[in-house]
Amino acid sequence: MRALLTLAVSGLTAAALTLGGCGSNGAAGISTASLLDGKSSAGDATGIKNDDPTAKPVQVALTAARAQKCGFNFDASRLKANYLASEARTGAQQPQLASIEKTYDSTFATVSQNIKGEADYCNDRKTAVIKSDLQRHLAGNYEPNLPKEQKKVASGGFFDGLISDEPVDTFNSKTFWADQAARKDGAKSAQ
Repeated sequence: MRALLTLAVSGLTAAALTLGGCGSNGAAGISTASLLDGKSSAGDATGIKNDDPTAKPVQVALTAARAQKCGFNFDASRLKANYLASEARTGAQQPQLASIEKTYDSTFATVSQNIKGEADYCNDRKTAVIKSDLQRHLAGNYEPNLPKEQKKVASGGFFDGLISDEPVDTFNSKTFWADQAARKDGAKSAQ
């Protein structure tokens, strides 16, 4: 299994290098681990961001593979054909289209293989995201909307980072009321 994942990551990296001329806009990113649903070979930090040349085919293929796994009623081959036709309409030449299709096929196969045996894969949270992305793609919007990498929050206490990524203020009984007044006025802590 580890060799398969390493091969898949290598294939996506190679596809990224071959698509150097294509591009799209965006700012959020995706890690290899989140593309493969947490199944990376070494927790590598390489990532695909929305402005990466491979982001569109990866996004559409990822959505198609996940939607197929979760039993959504759609034609995956038609989605792929419509996406490739869209790339051709926006000016992608035959060599670029071949690279885009190769990236799409590689991503679709890798993701499908990685989630095949997961019985509890299609939980409510995932299916909501998949449904939203699939509807967007079926409507002809192929702009990437890859998930953001999750921030690691330093753990200083039992509930640190549970609700937000902002640092947790420590309690100081001498400045508690001043801190509350400062927060109300939008100022920093009085500590």
